[in-house]
Amino acid sequence: TCEAGPGLAPIQASSGTEVGGIISSGTTWTLKNSPYLFIDNLKVALGATLTIEPGVTVEFDLWMMQVKGTLYARGTNNNPIIFQSSEEPLSGMAIDFEDSSSSWNQKAGTGCIIEYAEIYLKSSRSGSTIRSCPSASPKIANCIIHNSGGDAVCIHGEGVISNNKITGGYRGIVILGNAIISNNIIYETEVGITCGFISSYPTGYPIITENLIMNTRRAIYIAGKMRPYIANNTIVKNDFGFYFDKYSFYGDTIPMEISYNNVHSNSYNVWMQKEDPRITIDMTYNWWGTAKSSFIDQRIY
Repeated sequence: TCEAGPGLAPIQASSGTEVGGIISSGTTWTLKNSPYLFIDNLKVALGATLTIEPGVTVEFDLWMMQVKGTLYARGTNNNPIIFQSSEEPLSGMAIDFEDSSSSWNQKAGTGCIIEYAEIYLKSSRSGSTIRSCPSASPKIANCIIHNSGGDAVCIHGEGVISNNKITGGYRGIVILGNAIISNNIIYETEVGITCGFISSYPTGYPIITENLIMNTRRAIYIAGKMRPYIANNTIVKNDFGFYFDKYSFYGDTIPMEISYNNVHSNSYNVWMQKEDPRITIDMTYNWWGTAKSSFIDQRIY
């Protein structure tokens, strides 16, 4: 057993099953043949399904998984799937859901899903542990993600990110579309949840509800033309609670809806990078830790 770095699982030396190349038909990675050791990049081809059984360990190291078909990775609470690596992937990201990947269908229980997994994957500062393209719609749920690098989860389109614990790294969740982000615990990251980029100005209407974000530099960062619905979140003990980039109001003037959140014990509960009397942000019906307006104003910049 090699000694792990901070926040990383120990890497177990084992013979295991070597994998890489293209999966072109239905394939199951079984607990019996675990761990699975990447020796090259792996692609799940269009029309193919890779199923990973509970308890399986997958070791990525320098390589990545590109999903064009279906990744069905569902562990259990008592027997999670382990994804881990000791080195950054050469591509900068570890798991990539392409536009052609199958969308998660909650009613049918089919499509791309990672559930009840412990994820100790490294990524580059500009990369992602899990990334989905604009037309992809995976579900990431009930996972523990120890982020070591860039973004733990970056969603360019739709998808469901729920009931996860995310810690460490640069950004916890990046939203560039209409994803549903709910009931996650995000802590000790540089940024908890990022809505939008200032470079490409994506438009999206994500739903961000019932998350706990704490001990970050910026809990919720909003930029570009994103217009999120943000409600019933707890945002505490951060340097900045809500951080509005100076390009947060680029383009249209569709208002954001930000209400019924608990926002307190932050160095600044609200920080607006641009001073412009034409800009109005309606943040009625949030709780700021006090009912005294003078105290509330002290933590709004």
